Amino acid sequence: PQAITYLKKRLTKSKPLIPNMMPGDSLIVKPNELVFNELSTECVTEENFKPYILAYADRYKTFFDEIKIELSDRDFEKLVEQLILEFSQKLESFKSRNKIERSFFIGFKDRDKKFIEINFKKNQILKTTQLPHSNFYLMLVNAYDIKRVLEKHLSWEDYSLTFRMKLNREPDVYQVLMQGFMILEKEDLNFFCDKILEIENRNERMVVEVGGCKYSVDRFCPHQGADLKYAWVEGERYLVCPRHRWAFDLENGGYCENNSASINAIALESD
Repeated sequence: PQAITYLKKRLTKSKPLIPNMMPGDSLIVKPNELVFNELSTECVTEENFKPYILAYADRYKTFFDEIKIELSDRDFEKLVEQLILEFSQKLESFKSRNKIERSFFIGFKDRDKKFIEINFKKNQILKTTQLPHSNFYLMLVNAYDIKRVLEKHLSWEDYSLTFRMKLNREPDVYQVLMQGFMILEKEDLNFFCDKILEIENRNERMVVEVGGCKYSVDRFCPHQGADLKYAWVEGERYLVCPRHRWAFDLENGGYCENNSASINAIALESD
């Protein structure tokens, strides 16, 4: 509601229709017209948000109870084999696998010391009973959730957005390629790798002035290729990407503190 009020106040000339949609509402888009059908009987506000969410969860309790069925040992082993086959196909399609140094582990919340290791350098997938002390990426899952992904009720990306998993990485450094491998379908991996390679091969540079010093930097963000011409400065040393707010430290070679990405900043001599 606050955003809608703000937009209506600012966009006085265009008079846009900005409906405050609720769960269950529908919006029909026609040429030069938006038809807003208010179908829901509940209006969610800041005041009734908590009871609304609790009531919503109660309505779906039976649905989730039916999903959370513990697998027998036999069904679990069958699931593991299906999962290995799924990730073997993804690994085969993953042309950038040699660029990932650490292994990706999948563990199960309902099974003690049951892991699958995906070793990108060796191009192999193995069952294992332990994690290394460092240099790994772990996704801890419920077996019944993975069963639904393998049965195509959910895509890997949709599952990653449910927050029904636990993620851990040692060291705590984000990797674009690892994230893509984890959430994309195998059919999309080659396109994804090609786009990352295209971003890496862009060599256009630009000059920015921060804190009285000029720097030569890569123009495009190494994450997803956003144009840093539209970036802004924070703390008189960080160039912040406008797309996902990655902050690149110009005083430290243009590195982003939360990952290994860099815009290769070079300080220029003053005129």
